[in-house]
Amino acid sequence: LKKMGITVYGSHANYIFFKSKIKNLKERFLKDQILIRSCADYHGLNESFYRISVRGHNENERLIAAFANLIAGEEQI
Repeated sequence: LKKMGITVYGSHANYIFFKSKIKNLKERFLKDQILIRSCADYHGLNESFYRISVRGHNENERLIAAFANLIAGEEQI
């Protein structure tokens, strides 16, 4: 994710906590049946922050592919 320009923060739990400039990320991933949690309601955070559970290899590959597709689409705008 870091290689794609996503800011990833360290964690002591089985979640990936990250910040993304992609708008409406939760809704856009939902279309690919990928669930992420918006952290916009956390004190001091905004709609750019999310977390997602660490999953198995295949599911993590799907997440990376979905990010790559969204980023490619954002670059074309």
